[in-house]
Amino acid sequence: MDEVYAAQGAEIQYSRASFRAFAILIDTAIAWVLGLIIFAVIDLLLGGLIEESLGFLVPFYSLVFGIEILHLTLLLGRYGQSVGMFLVKFGDPSGHSIKVVKEADSSPISYGDAFVRTILLFVDAVPYLIPFLLGAVLIWTSDKKQRLGDRIAHTIVVLA
Repeated sequence: MDEVYAAQGAEIQYSRASFRAFAILIDTAIAWVLGLIIFAVIDLLLGGLIEESLGFLVPFYSLVFGIEILHLTLLLGRYGQSVGMFLVKFGDPSGHSIKVVKEADSSPISYGDAFVRTILLFVDAVPYLIPFLLGAVLIWTSDKKQRLGDRIAHTIVVLA
């Protein structure tokens, strides 16, 4: 039986954009650190060939992009929250973390929903000069505080 995170009929407490921004900052930092470690190991195994090349940025960014997609899709699909979403609770005086649930019934999301949200996160990051401005505007103008990925995947981000 699917677990429900918000009681039916009860007022849903949507996550603030600032919590979500903090969470994505943490998750992005995790992807970068993992990417740096993996990239350094691969470069070491190849005897420094990658680092000597000016074209190392494309494989590095591709690796970080892949880690971010895998990290968010697996954690959101399994637990409904990423590491960053869990750690938000330490910055909230009330101690709430945030969680992604289905819009219709507040039940857990699927791996497919998580993948759609994650891929569209990179669209929400447009314009890249002011990262995630589009996502923030969509959250601020939505009654359910949904960015593009949430709207298409039919999910919401709530206080857990």
